[in-house]
Amino acid sequence: MPEPLTPYLEILSCEKSLAEAMQNADLVLLNQLIHEDLVFVIPSGQTITKNADLDSYRAGTMQVFSLVAGQANIQMIGDIAVVSVVVELKGQFMKEQIDGRFHYLRVWKRENEQWKVIAGSSTPV
Repeated sequence: MPEPLTPYLEILSCEKSLAEAMQNADLVLLNQLIHEDLVFVIPSGQTITKNADLDSYRAGTMQVFSLVAGQANIQMIGDIAVVSVVVELKGQFMKEQIDGRFHYLRVWKRENEQWKVIAGSSTPV
């Protein structure tokens, strides 16, 4: 039987799954990875919820064509993980082109044996 992953490796796996779900507009996986009480600040400064985020993928107003993440800095604090990572992102939001580097800050919370994003932000760099 394989040994369980350390929390650090679990978060790396979650980050990879989240990136894939964003690129594929995988609503099932996004729903699993995003906490019901999500608070996320997008580059415009607007704060969005889980429902708003999922709706943008569902409606096709958020499209991710490519997403390449750099080295993630992960800080573990009990059942919380704080991830800071710079991402090269190409896509489209509300028919506006996205093409640049963004610094993502994500807060993952472990609940019922599963990690979920509960807060975060994305800032152009």
